[in-house]
Amino acid sequence: TPYLATFDELLNGYPDQGNFENCWSTNQPGSVFHWRTAATSTGLINTGPQSDHTQGPGFNGKFLVANALYSGTQTDLFAGPFDLSTLTQPTLKFYYFMYGGNMGNMYLDISTDGIVWQQNVVSYKGQKQTSATAPWGEAQVALSQYIGDTIYLRFRAERGNGIEGNIAIDDVSIAN
Repeated sequence: TPYLATFDELLNGYPDQGNFENCWSTNQPGSVFHWRTAATSTGLINTGPQSDHTQGPGFNGKFLVANALYSGTQTDLFAGPFDLSTLTQPTLKFYYFMYGGNMGNMYLDISTDGIVWQQNVVSYKGQKQTSATAPWGEAQVALSQYIGDTIYLRFRAERGNGIEGNIAIDDVSIAN
């Protein structure tokens, strides 16, 4: 795979000054609604996930989660740049988890310069899983319009109206 992020190598908790390792960063580190690293549930009941997608229950794999315990309305997670020039049929794949009675929305935006964004390439509104132990959902996005380009990703999480609304992603890959 030309690019794969499992997040398993990251430390648990909050990114340093908004920057995760590798090419991932967030605009909201700290005490408001924000993306963070987690290995299991974030300590809240009735929202998930309970384990990461990569390794599953009973292991120490990690994922990124927009933690609804904190107030705020939106947090962005940025990744890139990703050079697609060697791929003939580039496809983005990621796993998502959206379980909880106060679930908000998640959107994926794509940019070729990190400034101007094609918004809502993927749009998930409301709860998608039915329990904290349900299977992760899989998203696949054809990137054929970006062949030969370098792209950036932005995952936008909108917080719902309470703490039961963690939004998680894991195993982000770009390949043919």
